[in-house]
Amino acid sequence: MNYRPEIDGLRAIAVVPVILFHAELSLFSGGFVGVDVFFVISGYLITSIILGELAHNDFSLLKFYERRARRILPALFFVVLFCVPPAYLILLPIDLVDFGKSLIAIPTFLSNVLFWSERGYFGGATELKPLIHTWSLAVEEQFYLIFPLVLIGLWNFSRRWIGPFLLITIAVSLFLSWFLTDLHFETAFYLPFARAWELMLGSAIAFFSKELTILAKSFGSSLAIVGLFLIFYAIFCFDQTTVFPGISAAVPVIGTLLVIIAHPQNNPVFRVMSSRILVKIGLLSYSLYLWHQPVFVFMRHLNLSEHIAVVGIPLSLILSMFTYRFIEIPFRDRIQFPQIKIFMYSFMGSLLCIIIGIFLIVNDGFSSRFSAADQKILNQFIDQGDYNQSTFDKLKMRSFDDSSKLRILVVGDSYAKDIVNVMYEGQMDQFIQFSTKQINSECGNSFTNKNIEKFIPKKRSRRCESIGRYEDPQLQILMSQADEIWLVSSWKDWVVDLIPETLISLSANSDAKLRVFGTKNFGAISPESVLKINPSKRRYYVQESSTSVALINQRLREMIPEDIFVDLGNISCGEKGISMCRIFTEEGLLISADGGHLTKEGAKYLSQDLIKHLKFSSTQ
Repeated sequence: MNYRPEIDGLRAIAVVPVILFHAELSLFSGGFVGVDVFFVISGYLITSIILGELAHNDFSLLKFYERRARRILPALFFVVLFCVPPAYLILLPIDLVDFGKSLIAIPTFLSNVLFWSERGYFGGATELKPLIHTWSLAVEEQFYLIFPLVLIGLWNFSRRWIGPFLLITIAVSLFLSWFLTDLHFETAFYLPFARAWELMLGSAIAFFSKELTILAKSFGSSLAIVGLFLIFYAIFCFDQTTVFPGISAAVPVIGTLLVIIAHPQNNPVFRVMSSRILVKIGLLSYSLYLWHQPVFVFMRHLNLSEHIAVVGIPLSLILSMFTYRFIEIPFRDRIQFPQIKIFMYSFMGSLLCIIIGIFLIVNDGFSSRFSAADQKILNQFIDQGDYNQSTFDKLKMRSFDDSSKLRILVVGDSYAKDIVNVMYEGQMDQFIQFSTKQINSECGNSFTNKNIEKFIPKKRSRRCESIGRYEDPQLQILMSQADEIWLVSSWKDWVVDLIPETLISLSANSDAKLRVFGTKNFGAISPESVLKINPSKRRYYVQESSTSVALINQRLREMIPEDIFVDLGNISCGEKGISMCRIFTEEGLLISADGGHLTKEGAKYLSQDLIKHLKFSSTQ
């Protein structure tokens, strides 16, 4: 296909907002949509090349993958492997283990699946993961693996179905994007079936190019102006509260479509986007995208966040210029690097990333760099992820089938999962049969006829609807069979207001004894903060709990009868839950790894006090 300089200009318009968004410049609150612009561009360019070669009977799948390898892998592996030494020096073991997982996921084209799986309470802050931005490369790589095979098949056996196939795929994927965004937006954000329509729309532009050219010749300038307006509207008006991707992604995606199909003739936008500066930035866009995230993340880990705009961005630009000049351009030279070398180096780079990743994981992020006492603490952070949820999740909506045991239904969020862990660590499962129901905190652990939708974030409304509350017939059966019903949540103010009505509704639907558990907090806890505490002083160390949590518990204490309310703040942190809280056990291990949720050792530590408060016996 003919070179289109305005496409490189469009790349510049895509990459700059992404970088400024990740630099946390508030003006570019929707800069994340630059990735969507890239998706459309990729779909368009790849399909244009494939269709052109198929039309000339010159397409080779091997050559196609060779070109993709030349374009993507050398710079990617260079940046990723360059990040290994600073990661080892800067990252703590838990972060280094996550980094190791990223190294394995990248060459296997599964970065998006990895980061999707790490979402949630214990996935870690995305702004502290050096390679999280490679999720979008994985989506494109998955497209490159599958789409050419489908296109070749349709071209050879039923060419007339290519157009309908593209349109149907776009429609189905767009529907899935809308549906999944409402249901669980992280799934729609990371996984390919909710993103495929953006790439496929680019493919459709290429396939229907003749028809679109006729339209563009008449309205090219207007199309380009509207297209840029839509892209910039998304960049400056979207933010992290926007329900995204879903239908919202159509704004920058359609904007990109309009810019691409706009005809260059008498088009002032074409001249601007073909300007030397934009084209230069566009040529650097891939390396810029690769470098900016690790540079910003390492600066954040070094507590240099305030210097990202003035140091991090220029440093990313310098590194990208070096990578473009000495990595990207040379590896595109088929004489210097023939096909066999490209595939060989790609295999070697992949293997090296995987080996280093495995090495980092099996060595627990090299926690051996730290003292024995610190290693135990750091390993608690590494092991925390699955512990909170595993037991609770196994008990979800389990039928009560043992009449000799006390039957307790536990309803709530991750704090309810903590309580189940506490009871199991106290071996109370020998005498109690538990069943659980998850209601996330933002959904409102409430049994009410009031309209509570206004309190629920738009991103979570469909998710909350799918989880359900007490109207679930199966849950009502469990409620009627239970001896006790426990409500446990990280209570929000609006949910606290509904607790009296919830208790009345539960009493009307069940004869079970009711218990409402307050929330708990041990103050701010992070690997960096706990390592600063002298190991010899840890067992005595205390720090102040969250004031907001103490106020929530105070409200609960005032509105709930004493025989129903279980003051977790009191049990975990002392009188009225407002005194200084211990964060270490007698053995010097963390009670909580994040200030709210319990470690395995923390659950053991609290088990006897909670069991005694509930008037249970460990020898019951």
